[in-house]
Amino acid sequence: MTPYYQHPGRKVFLLTYSGLLLQKFMTDFLDQRPEVLHWFGVLPSAILIVSRLNTATLANLIHAQFPHVFFVITEVDPMNTSGWMNQQVWDFINAPNSSGRWEPPG
Repeated sequence: MTPYYQHPGRKVFLLTYSGLLLQKFMTDFLDQRPEVLHWFGVLPSAILIVSRLNTATLANLIHAQFPHVFFVITEVDPMNTSGWMNQQVWDFINAPNSSGRWEPPG
């Protein structure tokens, strides 16, 4: 079953990585990538990412920048995701809002 997103063409991914001290470096990197439409840091080493790309392409981008960091990136299916987080996280997963960055049309 294809995940349902309120914004077709956009997917939500969960990136988890080793190293608690990397968050600032990782978010600075994500801010510079036009492939990353929005992101939301949900835990010290976990970030939700919105992109039109797939997991393999995003993984290659991250690995090229951080070749010695272990990480996992997976697509979040909003219809099959559960956990204990605040409402802002669930709102972002179900209808990602703007990170404040300009988003190209299309």
